[in-house]
Amino acid sequence: MKTLRLILLGAAVLSVAIFGGCKHGSGGKDGQNGKTGDDLRIEYGETLPVDDMSEEEIREFLRGKVFQVGSAGMAAGYGALLCFPAEGDEYYWFCSSMDRQSRVRAEHGAWALEGGFMTFSTDKLVEWQGGSFSFPTGSTGSRFELNDYDVVVSPVDIESSFNFRMFKFGHPEPTDIQLGFNCGAFGNLYNLSSMGIDVLEMDYAENFALLRG
Repeated sequence: MKTLRLILLGAAVLSVAIFGGCKHGSGGKDGQNGKTGDDLRIEYGETLPVDDMSEEEIREFLRGKVFQVGSAGMAAGYGALLCFPAEGDEYYWFCSSMDRQSRVRAEHGAWALEGGFMTFSTDKLVEWQGGSFSFPTGSTGSRFELNDYDVVVSPVDIESSFNFRMFKFGHPEPTDIQLGFNCGAFGNLYNLSSMGIDVLEMDYAENFALLRG
């Protein structure tokens, strides 16, 4: 019985270590550790919610910006990107440049934010059709790489709605704190403050042209 108790205790400790660790960076409350407002210091990788922005302020913040799914930095290439032009309610999504096996490469549509939900109304997809898979080369981050495919633009009518939450992230100094958001299946999206949509249009010129054509 003593051995069984030790096993159960060890399993409980391991569960806390694993699942507690998964929550790191997923949120918290403003003012934790006795700090509030401009005194708030956010360690790299930590995120805290933003509760004091109206939905109209959030809409204005999103316009003209580029967000990267799951990361605030860049290595061999961009991750999946979501961008909002400065005018109107369009959005563009681009597959990670390091993912060479996913067939859906880009999408276009309209977005709306209301009642704590963000809705995407997708009207166009860029897809890789046909081809064959091989083992990856170069800076490929996916398990396989698709070759000899056809690039196809398809009109679609897809609507998706996700819970929406703003958060703060950044380095320890308050002046480095930036804003990102969490949006359902996309997970956390981080503002690439050094990257404008004009840069994105150059790096993804082909897909931009296909979506706008």
